[in-house]
Amino acid sequence: MGDPQILILDEPTSGLDPNQIIEIRQLIKKIGETKTVILSSHILSEVEATCDRIIIINQGKIVADNKLEGLKSQLGNRKTIIIQFSNEIREQLDAFSAELKNNLAIEQISEEKKQENVVVTINYAGDKDIRNEIFALLKNTDLQIINFNQKEESLEDVFRALTQAKGGDDNGQDALAKNQQEKPQEKQDEINVLNEKNETDTIKKEDETK
Repeated sequence: MGDPQILILDEPTSGLDPNQIIEIRQLIKKIGETKTVILSSHILSEVEATCDRIIIINQGKIVADNKLEGLKSQLGNRKTIIIQFSNEIREQLDAFSAELKNNLAIEQISEEKKQENVVVTINYAGDKDIRNEIFALLKNTDLQIINFNQKEESLEDVFRALTQAKGGDDNGQDALAKNQQEKPQEKQDEINVLNEKNETDTIKKEDETK
């Protein structure tokens, strides 16, 4: 097929099994070391796994141009910590929640009962990792932890925040300041990935619906 300097791929992993998907990812990265690869995909997990740099276009205008970590930082580096306890000691749970709100930059704390377990969800933003401080607060309690994990924003979260800004003002730019304001989307967008030498650029093209 020759030796093109620019290679355009449309949904290259569609219909492939997991092993084939991994092979295609590796092939794209290898080609991208010396060639420019434009990859069009609606599967944002594939973009995350393949790309280093992302450009998102909403309603014909660029609303983001950065690496994934840079995009997350623009939106405040929002994180979620989920703690599951096997016992419910109401007094200690209430004291724990109060300590979190008073001493740490917590945006929101919610609690859910799942059978005999209690699940506490903590939402916060910023570069600081507060897990050690949370462990320190729990160390002197009788609460029994059976699960503790932290989730960061995915590319899908970033994409939705930038393309579903309230009222569509400034084509998604308001989302950077307001974080994640959401509105039902009138247009379906697709993301294109541009891999240029050691960097993979992602371009989102707008697919207008009637």
